[in-house]
Amino acid sequence: MASEFTQDDVNRLLHDDPDEARERRLDEIMPRDAEEAHAVVFRCLNRFPAVRVAMTEMSHQKQRAAESAASMVRLVQDLDRCEHGRHAKDSCFMCPGGKSTGNLLLSPHQKIGHTVHGRPIVVPAPGFDWLQRDSWMGEWPE
Repeated sequence: MASEFTQDDVNRLLHDDPDEARERRLDEIMPRDAEEAHAVVFRCLNRFPAVRVAMTEMSHQKQRAAESAASMVRLVQDLDRCEHGRHAKDSCFMCPGGKSTGNLLLSPHQKIGHTVHGRPIVVPAPGFDWLQRDSWMGEWPE
């Protein structure tokens, strides 16, 4: 029974740097372009249904997480609205002076909760950047 390895293969395994050998093997199996990569992924997904199911579930989890984060952002963005639905400092003809009074129930810098690490979460001042997390973080407790 003939061996599948040649003497060159044995010499390469014994004397080559393992990292270089690994890179060489990766180069041999790596797709050359996007079309070939697509074909390889498609074949793998068809051959291993469990991988396809796992990838689909991961995709659904990411979508649900994104939807949940988006709904939280919408909720947070509405915290500074007056009772007529206008953001603080915006025009509101129903508020005194024609400018929105903002949320009279939650004043700026009022503590509304705590993070898991005990840092206070506060109502930011009008005109803050909604995407800046520090706008929502109060000072650490003394």
